[in-house]
Amino acid sequence: MRILCDQNVATRYCQAFDRVNWLVVSTVAAELSPDATDEAIADFASRCGWVVFTTDDDFYAQNVPHGLVVYSQIEDPDPGDVLAAIEVITEVYDSHDEIEEFVPNGWL
Repeated sequence: MRILCDQNVATRYCQAFDRVNWLVVSTVAAELSPDATDEAIADFASRCGWVVFTTDDDFYAQNVPHGLVVYSQIEDPDPGDVLAAIEVITEVYDSHDEIEEFVPNGWL
């Protein structure tokens, strides 16, 4: 799975994703620009096969088919729990663009 971390994703999640060999991780700042709009991010993710990892539930409203994994900044889940949830999600979905999940939210 290819994870594209949105602008407000805590660095600790990007670092945790980068430490496992079954994920490819990058950031919106690296792939687009730090001020990319949600629409531009969704379009890029759809065209290039990325799953957006974000705290921003506005991505649910995008009309572009792209994978989406959302977590709560307020709940501040442990990166290991998020990774465990994403690992299960990768086994359940046939296509990355079908993914629309909140983590960890029952995926552990």
